[in-house]
Amino acid sequence: MVAFKNAMNATIGLTKLGVDSELLGWLAGSGVVAKLTAEFWAFSHPELLAIVQVPVTVALLTKLAQDGLSGFEKSQLKFQVETAIKKIKSALLGIIQSKLTLEEALVKIMVQPTHADSGFPSLTAGPPVPLSTLGKLPPLPSAIFAPPLTLTVTPWSTFPALHMKTATPVKLRDATQMYQPVRGTSADSSRYYVVAANKDLRIAARLESGTLSVRIEGPGWEKHKAKIAACGFSTIKPKEGYASLHLGVGPDAMLAGKTLGAVLMGLGLEMQTPLPNLKLIAG
Repeated sequence: MVAFKNAMNATIGLTKLGVDSELLGWLAGSGVVAKLTAEFWAFSHPELLAIVQVPVTVALLTKLAQDGLSGFEKSQLKFQVETAIKKIKSALLGIIQSKLTLEEALVKIMVQPTHADSGFPSLTAGPPVPLSTLGKLPPLPSAIFAPPLTLTVTPWSTFPALHMKTATPVKLRDATQMYQPVRGTSADSSRYYVVAANKDLRIAARLESGTLSVRIEGPGWEKHKAKIAACGFSTIKPKEGYASLHLGVGPDAMLAGKTLGAVLMGLGLEMQTPLPNLKLIAG
């Protein structure tokens, strides 16, 4: 694990991001450990087997440290981080409630009326604890020594359909949502849309006038140059930070969809996003 080499630590980053002050106050007194690395923002607690993470990149954190995030980027990252904090808060409150439930049940079992004949407290005298109450007790953890489970808040939500055609396109490598409009080589005229992504790369497509154009950028796309070339990408420019492919598919929307699917499958790379619906980006 590579730590993010910057004067900005997890706490400073949360403040710069503008995370809700109430959440920050809870976090400060909760015992939750916040960690910031070059790959993720992580939140953990000794009482939990789970670690909640928000994926990030060095480029994104550098812009945050330098107050260079766009309004959209900042709002998206803030939403993901606040969601992660709320998840771990909910999990901790669940543990507290479980402990209270267990203590109440034990009191009901152990503190019973005195037996009239013996004069000693009896565990059987008085109304028995209903089996339904005992059945609600939380089970003893069977995996207390199991390795931590990681819960990841994924950034690949769906961009609002109403704004796809009007929102200002961002650089593809900075995109965080499916179908988010992004720029091509020509910033003034090219409007692509994100159709697939993972931590190394983002893939965008454009379908206009019978031509399907596919573009690849991202923080680690160059590691996959061999697979990208083998898939038929005619333009691979590491110095300019992208690879692209243009295919004539004609007016048949079904053929265009099959072609895009073939390209994505042909790359042989695991994606963190669902298969795209080409109808959403056509035109």
